[in-house]
Amino acid sequence: MSDEQVAQNHIKTGVLPTTYSSVETDTLKNFWADEKNEGYKISYEQVKDASAPAMSMYTSEWNSAVRSVYSELIQARDITPDQAFR
Repeated sequence: MSDEQVAQNHIKTGVLPTTYSSVETDTLKNFWADEKNEGYKISYEQVKDASAPAMSMYTSEWNSAVRSVYSELIQARDITPDQAFR
């Protein structure tokens, strides 16, 4: 994808830009300059602060539990978000 296509994809879908150079396009600069779109830019900027979770002996068990709750919450829709955290 060209930088312009990456920028357009970000605007249309909300998926973060996949190339650093697409962030330099006028398309994204103008989009992010609009106050109503500031959340998109903030999301992009926060990626650099993200890190992988620390590994522990419970990581696999935790991931399994989260996947199970996601499945119930999103696919089966047989629990509420509040129930998912209990």
